[in-house]
Parts: sequence; structure tokens; C-alpha cells
Amino acid sequence: MRYLLFAGLLALISSPVLAANSNCSAQNVAQVVSQLAQQTNQMRTAGARHKLRIDPRLNQAAQRHACELARRQVVSHRDTRGRSPMARIKRAGFAACFSAENVAMGTASAAGTVGSWQKSRGHAQNQQDPRANAMGFGVARGADDRLYWVGVYAADCRRKAAAGTQNAGFRPFKW
Repeated sequence: MRYLLFAGLLALISSPVLAANSNCSAQNVAQVVSQLAQQTNQMRTAGARHKLRIDPRLNQAAQRHACELARRQVVSHRDTRGRSPMARIKRAGFAACFSAENVAMGTASAAGTVGSWQKSRGHAQNQQDPRANAMGFGVARGADDRLYWVGVYAADCRRKAAAGTQNAGFRPFKW
């Protein structure tokens, strides 16, 4: 009986699904998130916008979505269950009343990703949106060896309520 349990666990550990997911726990994710945040805030302050704070819940939502995109080898704002960025952000425990999301595939660095988003009008609007007060990022390598990037920009309803302003909704990027 123990042999069957061990064999089953061994088969599960070596399954392709887990192998693909192991790429999601990249060693340098924290360093890359820091680089993405720093470059985003540099662009925001150059455009006379306030800096955003990194929120671990937004990082979690972005990283989970980046892992799913890498596993599926697609770029999408919806997950496999059809959930929007706003739904994923709230599921991670962030009480958002505004959210925007940027996704990318194939760029090789944080600087290249933020730069490509800045060159795209819709992506740049998401990065520069004055309603946001927090951000989070995720990056994962797919089986196709491409990097999948997710940037999330959001407003915490509790902080907005304290300031006396609220804005509901998700504004998806339009191609």
C-alpha cells in the first residue's frame, strides 16, 4: 500500500502540469517586481503623477495570472474561468474600486516591458491613470521559453473612501 502511495506521489510530482507551474516560482520575481515598480514610478513622476505603492495582494493576483498565461501560452485579460482583472484582484483580498491591467509576452526584461507599455497609448494610460494608488506585477516563463508579464494598477476603496472619492469599475485595454 505504501508503495502505491509513493508511486502515485512520484507520478504527481513529475506531471507536466506541475513542471509548467514550477516556472511560475522564478527565483528573481521579487527583484523583477521591484524593477517594474521603480520604472513605473519613474514614468509616472515624469508625467506629473503620484507614485504608486507596491501591494503584495496585487503582486499575488498579477503573479497568478502571469503563471496561468505562461501555462496556457496566451495573452489575455480573462482567466480560464472568465474572471476579469477586477475579480482576480478582489479574490486576492484587495478591496478595489478601480483597476487596470497590462499584459505582455516575449519581452526579455522589466525595462523592455515597461518601455513597450509606455509606447502603447492604452497601456500607457493604464500605467499613468491618476485613480490608481497601488500596483502589482507578475512574470512567468512559459514552456515556449517566453516571458509572460502582468501589471496591475488599482485603487483601494478603503483609501479612496477615506479621501471621499470612489470610482467603480474595470477599464480594459482596447487594442
